[in-house]
Amino acid sequence: ALADRVLTVLDIRPAAEGNAAGGTSIRECENQLLVLLGFERFDLIKTLLANRARIWGCVSLKRASSEATRDEVEKVLMEEESGEGKRMLEELRSRSTAEDWR
Repeated sequence: ALADRVLTVLDIRPAAEGNAAGGTSIRECENQLLVLLGFERFDLIKTLLANRARIWGCVSLKRASSEATRDEVEKVLMEEESGEGKRMLEELRSRSTAEDWR
């Protein structure tokens, strides 16, 4: 599905950790998203890139089928170089329910 391909492009894991994109730079991600989504969706692409760690982290945590997988995703988020992954994870931990996310 298109959503899975977009998530693969947004993946923040280094290549050594099973990321097919292999720690892709923002520029490379932008190019891959342009191919997948088309130039007419450039505003969406900018939003996806600006929130790359947050999107990948939230979806990956939700899809985690085991505690080990969840721990692996959390580790990647804590080590993500921009710091956005760590901030997102701390924000998720500080909120008790989705209703608090206003």
